[in-house]
Amino acid sequence: MRIRGRIAGIAGAAALTVLISGCGGSDSGTGGNEAGSGEATTAEETDDTGGGAAEEVALVGGGPLTTVWTGVEDAEHGVVVEPESLARGDIADLENIRLRDGQDQMVPYYLTFRVTADGGDLPAPAVEDGFSVVGRDGRGAEPLNVLSFGGGSPFPAACDRPAPDSIVDGAAVSVCQIYLLPEGMEPLAVAWADPAGEHGEWAVEGADYLDVIRPLGTEVETVWQTAGGDHDVPLTAAPVEVLRGEPSDLSDWDVDRDKIPFYVFAEYTNDGEHDLLPDMKSGLSVYTAAGREISKLNLIDVYGVGVAPCPSAEPNEMLRPGASVTECSVFLLDEGEVPATVALVGRGDDAGFRMWQTGLAQD
Repeated sequence: MRIRGRIAGIAGAAALTVLISGCGGSDSGTGGNEAGSGEATTAEETDDTGGGAAEEVALVGGGPLTTVWTGVEDAEHGVVVEPESLARGDIADLENIRLRDGQDQMVPYYLTFRVTADGGDLPAPAVEDGFSVVGRDGRGAEPLNVLSFGGGSPFPAACDRPAPDSIVDGAAVSVCQIYLLPEGMEPLAVAWADPAGEHGEWAVEGADYLDVIRPLGTEVETVWQTAGGDHDVPLTAAPVEVLRGEPSDLSDWDVDRDKIPFYVFAEYTNDGEHDLLPDMKSGLSVYTAAGREISKLNLIDVYGVGVAPCPSAEPNEMLRPGASVTECSVFLLDEGEVPATVALVGRGDDAGFRMWQTGLAQD
């Protein structure tokens, strides 16, 4: 039995899709083997799945990336990784895979990448966990990981390249991973991220963020509810600054010392007729260049310790009609990651989802 993608230790069910397949027929693919030569191994492509030919998406920049892949029990392995191709498929390609509700309305993309074991053997190399396909909305595509119980390969011919059970030091293999993007959403980039290694990005030729993702500081209209939820109040919002901190900033707090704090300052103006509790930062999150969503760090400051670079709301009182407030939020990211975008989910009917570019990913 071969499991595509590392299941243990993944935070958030939405980040991982585990699908069951039990197709008949003969085995295909490289799963269950050991890659022991320097030549890339690939599965023999067959035409026993539906759909048409995959449409290639051109990637630019990058090149091979020497980095680290963190495997089972946080074991660190040296690897060299590089995308070989990205292709748009058709949902009919996945006829042998049982999809969840809504996934049949999405578009599959096939990322084929080359991985070389660098400095030691790779046991159970679920290296696809380090890759992501990022949409033009700045959010990561949904990886489609398949749990297969034998029989014929459930994967479409264009992406029938599962990883072997192990890769010996110096050997290279080509592996394909399926990602799902919403219909109408195009890819922006392929990214690699691992908490212990170098990060990398390979841009889609000619792609850019959607126009609705605004520069930092741009004011947008949204909605926020009164404390009891009785009234939807129009609100103007704008993240105005994102600053990198130091782990020592949070020395008085029980947080992960290996992560880097970033501080997001945002301004809000009450455009309605009712007072608002200044807790709009509860609707904020950030996305990394790899499309990974990071939630705000919740610090319960019972003793008034505070975080010096990230002061409390100013003014620290109810937000009256016509008044404005500046709030600061703390986000913890892995070393090498930066907030590429800031997102705000309003509260109330028609509040919507707003995003801004920080510009940090281009620095």
